[in-house]
Parts: sequence; structure tokens; C-alpha cells
Amino acid sequence: MFTVEDHRHFFAEFCVWELKSGGPDSQLPTVAEMAVVDMPEEAEQLWRAFCYIGVYNVPYGEIMWKHWSLAEAEHNPAALTQWLEQAYTDKKIITRMERRAARRAFQIDGYLAGARRFIRDDWLALRARCASLDPHDAYEVVWTRVNKIPTVGRYAAIKLIEYLRRFHLLPVVTPDIRPKDAWSPRHTLGYIFPDRNLGNEDNSSAALKHAHASCVDAIDLLKSEFNVDIDMFQLQVLLCEYRESWEKKKQYPGRSLDSELGYARKAEEQWGHNSDIWRARSKLFPHHHLGEMRGWDKPRETVAECLNRHHYTWTDMLYDFKSTTDMKNPVKWP
Repeated sequence: MFTVEDHRHFFAEFCVWELKSGGPDSQLPTVAEMAVVDMPEEAEQLWRAFCYIGVYNVPYGEIMWKHWSLAEAEHNPAALTQWLEQAYTDKKIITRMERRAARRAFQIDGYLAGARRFIRDDWLALRARCASLDPHDAYEVVWTRVNKIPTVGRYAAIKLIEYLRRFHLLPVVTPDIRPKDAWSPRHTLGYIFPDRNLGNEDNSSAALKHAHASCVDAIDLLKSEFNVDIDMFQLQVLLCEYRESWEKKKQYPGRSLDSELGYARKAEEQWGHNSDIWRARSKLFPHHHLGEMRGWDKPRETVAECLNRHHYTWTDMLYDFKSTTDMKNPVKWP
């Protein structure tokens, strides 16, 4: 078992290598890169981001925006509804498991209708209003509006606002991890601060304030003791990923890049198209992490077990997967 000091060390190490891989949430810059190709209109770029967030994986978000531009969806929403019903019936749109709120055709249809209303009626005025507010207060304004979109869900809303902030200059600052119902990151905070009773599922005002204070302390700890500088959005994602790395033997730095490989191959096979994701990945991310260049095509179970079983953090920036036959003794790049 890890001590508190072990967890702090390995969490910081996980953060370092996940940041170097292009994460956390490497899908966001991937979508941003793909969204601007042959698409100068900001509204259409926003639509592409909404398509991605609807299904939580880039390749099937790309399928949706390639078949339906914002203008086409606005002009003929009934045809979009019919298309979605057929695509979901044929299982030709695949949604990542974590997107629990919108897994059926009518749910994604309602979500996309809400996205169109947001882009058409609210986006420009909302951004202008936020410019006159304190960035933390502005976040709350956007949070309230985004959560009116049908089936958006807690983390989808967080992702969407981060995308708007990062790639469309929305003048907000993420003030916290949205701790209400954020059981996974709050549980992980308990590894770092085991004396604070953070693993409970209490949404009282006092519990939420306590969780937030611990998030602030975690960011300060990472900076002061490990020279790791992250914000609240990154902390939210990294806490969840570290827990999945340690508890579930599933996560590792760069895994999100691996998980997109299977979606991309399947989407290309089902729909007979050539995805732009390969160009975007090659441009954005370290090539050591790209399975299409290094010889793997899905998440690697042996890598995911490294932290829990072998007590070290795997990173493709240091270790050569193809040359490693014993994961207890990874082969370093020359």
C-alpha cells in the first residue's frame, strides 16, 4: 500500500507526464484543431465542439459535423432527427461510456437542439456580458446558461466551458472543481489529505466548502513541493485519472490518446471516410505517444497496471513500449 507521501509523489508525477502528453483531456485541443479546417465561421466551429461533447469522442463527433453543418441542422432539424434515429439504430454512432446523460438518439437530438439555440441566441451576448464581470463571477453566469442545455450533464458542462475559455476567449476563470456530486475527485483528495474525511458523499454547504479548500491546498502543494502548476479544470481531471490509475489499473499518462484510436478506426470503417484526426494528432502531440506511429491501436492494459502493480508511472516519453517485455523493468529510450 502507498503511504500519504507515496500518493503525493505519484500524483505529482502523474500530473507531470500527463501534461507532457498533451493532457489532461487531449480531446479538447484535437477538436479545436479539427474545427477550424475549412471552417472560418465561429458558429460552425462551436457546433463542431458541441458535436464532440455530445458523444465524448472526437471521431464520432467528426462524423456528426461532417454530415450535418450547423446551417444544415438549423435548416432541416427534422431530417437531422431522422438521421440520428437511424444512426443509433444501426449502432453507427458510438458514445463514450462516461457520457451517461445522452446515450440514445432522442437524448442527443435534444442536446443538439439546445446547442443550436445556445450558439444562435446566446453566445455573442453571453461572451460580451462576461467581459464586464469578474472572471470567477462570469463562470457562474456561463455555468447557469450551459446547464439549461438538455442532457448536458455536470462534466460535459465543465468541458464545454473550458473549451470556450481556451479556444474562443470566453473571459472566465474556473473557480473550483464543481464539487457537488464530484465523488471521484473528492475521493482522490482523500489520498492526499487522509485526515480530512474527504471520501464521503456529503453535499452539504460545509462539505462542499471543505472539498474546495482541499482543492486549493492540493494545487498549492503541487506547486510548492513538486513545482507542478495546474488550474482547477486540470485538477478535476487529473484527480479522476489518478484514481483510475491507482484503484482500477486503467489509466496512465497519454491513455486518452490511445482510447481515441479504436474510435477512429471504427468510425472510418463504418462510414467509409478518412478522418482528419490523424493530421491533428501528428501536429499536436508528442509522437512517442501516438499508437498509429508506434505500433499499438488501443489502450494498453499492461501499461495501465504499472502504478498499482509495479509502483512507477509509465510514460511513453521515457519508456519504449515495443522494446519492453517485462513491465517491472521498462526499457528506456536510448
